[in-house]
Amino acid sequence: MNEFMLCTAAGVLLLWVVYLKWEVGSLSQKVDKLAVLLKRYLKDKTADVEIAKELEVWGKKPKGQ
Repeated sequence: MNEFMLCTAAGVLLLWVVYLKWEVGSLSQKVDKLAVLLKRYLKDKTADVEIAKELEVWGKKPKGQ
């Protein structure tokens, strides 16, 4: 009886680890997508004339130049 319970517990633990690995992979893909969207958003915002002037005041060059 103890062997059956230990095997069942080990199986459940193994399934839980596989599920967590799948969740980490899914979240990693979502983070990558959000990072791309954020970079695109920042690129669009720094291309604005007003933002470019502000960056020059602070000593930074806009990415487009």
